Amino acid sequence: MQQKTTLSKSAQNPRFVADVHLGRLALYLRMLGFDTRYGNDFRDEELGADVIRQRRILLSRDRQLVQRAGPEVGYLVREQDPGKQLAEVCARFDLKGRARPFSLCLRCNRLVVAVDKKDIEARLEPDTRKRFHRFFMCTKCGRIYWAGSHYERMKRFIERYL
Repeated sequence: MQQKTTLSKSAQNPRFVADVHLGRLALYLRMLGFDTRYGNDFRDEELGADVIRQRRILLSRDRQLVQRAGPEVGYLVREQDPGKQLAEVCARFDLKGRARPFSLCLRCNRLVVAVDKKDIEARLEPDTRKRFHRFFMCTKCGRIYWAGSHYERMKRFIERYL
């Protein structure tokens, strides 16, 4: 029998898996740099397997799913608003001092690294190429990030919840 991860506020780098009801929360956790698996097509069995195999904490709005997973590995998110859900999860797992904002890809949950502008210039829109000089790219899907106006909005959002 495989070992279940015990829910702990003190886990160094907590890793999460979010159910179908928590897509926005998963995105926000990734924005903060917390490894969070999510797919709107994940079946309950797949979520349970992630909890055991990958030692993840299950986040769900489904009381029965959390009960089946067990209180030692599942957490029932009570808030309905995604921003409040983020505040709830950050408080429950004491995430404030462990956030690494913008270190993970929002799309695929993989590491984002700095890249030379010249290496990606052909992929940039002319205005972006002209106005920005620092870029980051996902190590898996190749999505490119830069500190545009969306970045400033995301920073303000993070400051509100951390």
